[in-house]
Amino acid sequence: MPVYLDYSASAPVLPEVLETMIDAYRNAPGNAGSRTHAFGTNAAKLVSRSRETVAAVLGRDPSEVIFTSGSTESNNTAILGIRDFAQRTGRNHIVTTAIEHIRS
Repeated sequence: MPVYLDYSASAPVLPEVLETMIDAYRNAPGNAGSRTHAFGTNAAKLVSRSRETVAAVLGRDPSEVIFTSGSTESNNTAILGIRDFAQRTGRNHIVTTAIEHIRS
């Protein structure tokens, strides 16, 4: 039986997550950043509810949950956040690696 280990590329999705995604694709086709029309407003409400759900599971405030479009944006958000923290605290020695996005 083959074993899949490249979860950086994709990962298995729980059936209930897939059903929620399908429902969103069918019923909330708007751009959550475009709130000048009903489609965008409905999508924004869905994103807000999703943020609240994730925050509740993690025991965090919804304002601490950030959704990104993928790994590059996520990496940049984390690195820039660390940089800002380093500048504020004077702890400015940042170590990172080239593991993400290595091409084989």
